[in-house]
Amino acid sequence: MLRPAEPARGNGTLLYEVNNRGNIAILAQLDAAPGGNDPSTAADFGNAFLLQQGFTLLWSAWTWDVIADVQEKRLIFEPPIATLSGNPITGEVAYELLVDRPAKIAEFTGIQGAAYGFAEDGVRDAVLTVRERPEGPRRVIPRADWAFVPAPDGGVPRQLALEGKFEPGHLYELSYRARDPYVVAAGLAGIRDLLAFLRGHSFEGAPAPARTLIFGISQSGRVIQTMLLRGMHVDEAGRPVFDAAFVHVAGAGKGGFDYRFAMPTRHFSVVQDHGYATDYFPVHNDDGA
Repeated sequence: MLRPAEPARGNGTLLYEVNNRGNIAILAQLDAAPGGNDPSTAADFGNAFLLQQGFTLLWSAWTWDVIADVQEKRLIFEPPIATLSGNPITGEVAYELLVDRPAKIAEFTGIQGAAYGFAEDGVRDAVLTVRERPEGPRRVIPRADWAFVPAPDGGVPRQLALEGKFEPGHLYELSYRARDPYVVAAGLAGIRDLLAFLRGHSFEGAPAPARTLIFGISQSGRVIQTMLLRGMHVDEAGRPVFDAAFVHVAGAGKGGFDYRFAMPTRHFSVVQDHGYATDYFPVHNDDGA
């Protein structure tokens, strides 16, 4: 949280940004700042518009599936793992990938994404297919012709190596049985509960905010749309947790933020990831939708 050092100079507004893959974006968008996730100098705030207007700025982690260097200081959430009566949960997951040039090795986890762990050692059940169009027939690539590339950090692999090469103009899909799904929607519940708490509590001598705004760009805008659709814009007593939302770029899109084995970083595009719900009806949560 960044707030006026002198509460009397604040404008009474708490402005919460839903970060995009752990990155702070609002300062670059609205303050012409250079970007970065640890604003601490005058230069980090660009023209300082938001500070000059007296806003209190707030961020929190909400998503898990982001691979980033610790030096980037991204906000990465560590949600609980779902179990069934204390036993591990398994389920099939799928990842699509494209390449824009021939490549021996390709990443299958999307934009800076992470992968779910394997249900069994050796991942003998893993299947890699290829097709020319999203609606085209899948052809199975023999298991002996490809392999997982060990991750540099020793975690779950994020790349595949293919005998020959991955080729442009082809849509590849990896599927396997995974284990230990995260309770991904805990990130959205965390946003809701944080804002609900701060609406009714003073903070270090500053009064509770008179109004709360929420801001999101692209993926983070889709988070806001999903919260509106699922009714997570109100607290457990039915009271709104924010007064207005600034949703930039996202349109009416939602995302994989609230179901088992969800992958928040992935989203539908024209030629890829058709299996990852992003744009779907209803587009809003009105009773008449």
